[in-house]
Amino acid sequence: ISAETVAACKLRILDTLGCAAGAYDHPVAVAARRLASRYTMDTSATILGGPGGVAPEMAAFANGVMLRLLDLSDTYRVTSGGHPSDIIAGVLAAAELGARDGKSLITAVAVGYEIYCSCCDGADLNAQGWDQPVYGVVAVALAAGKLMGLDRDQMGHAVALALTPNMAMFQTRQGELSNWKGCAGGNASRNGVFAALLAQSGFTGPPAAIEGKFGLWDNAGKFDWPLEIGKPPYRIARTDVKCFPVCYHGQSAAWAALGLRDQFDVADVEAIHVDTYAVAKGMMANAPSRWAPETAESADHSLPYVVSLALLDGAINAGSFADAKL
Repeated sequence: ISAETVAACKLRILDTLGCAAGAYDHPVAVAARRLASRYTMDTSATILGGPGGVAPEMAAFANGVMLRLLDLSDTYRVTSGGHPSDIIAGVLAAAELGARDGKSLITAVAVGYEIYCSCCDGADLNAQGWDQPVYGVVAVALAAGKLMGLDRDQMGHAVALALTPNMAMFQTRQGELSNWKGCAGGNASRNGVFAALLAQSGFTGPPAAIEGKFGLWDNAGKFDWPLEIGKPPYRIARTDVKCFPVCYHGQSAAWAALGLRDQFDVADVEAIHVDTYAVAKGMMANAPSRWAPETAESADHSLPYVVSLALLDGAINAGSFADAKL
């Protein structure tokens, strides 16, 4: 792994821990930790900022919820897209199971990012109606399997046991957005760790989960998942780290609004025209919920809301999406 990739891993781990710390007191984060704390066991993992002794898949879920709730996680989008730092929650849990060191953790993060992002390069699963946890759960299963010492056959079963039961629907990101928007990635981490645990315990998965009848290709169309044999992971250095807790496609508009704010009296504004691109419009201005959001999850994915709030308040932060602001 190159020095550039190692540095990129460290940066994204720190960024992700910051995202989790910022969301620590969010009601959904509190609920996720409380739920996970009900599942205690001897072979266990730790909830960030909380207790150890928690079932590893539930620690991955609680930590995954915390790191995504503020929508500040890094982003990767080529043919398809998502938030690859979601996998860090699962990798942390698996590292505890394998009692691995920091070098092993960084390697697993780089490998997990490579698997996640290479799928985004290879196919637009979102356009087929499938959500980003589809590639997230595979990335976690394999990164976790690496840390847990799974052999080649067990890795194959882990992939099958990750994909077959966990094809996540893009409905998560349509219409009025719910709490699940910030939990779906954590759930992929939970299921990926569980798939690795199943494979380690001797469970077998369907032998043709990708290419077989009713497998991934039947459901999403045939595509290449372009992992290059023998080439060290590098895609983690190509992800984009966010500045504001809003959808990635609203970052530039937020910067523009904040930059213009001091050049006129906001009270004089009668209308705002935003030039943007198709994906941004599709994600952030495509439905009534994006023009009159009723939930925080919809508001941080609303281009009209984000631009207006930047002009009104001169800042965009976690408090920008409180009920009073809506």
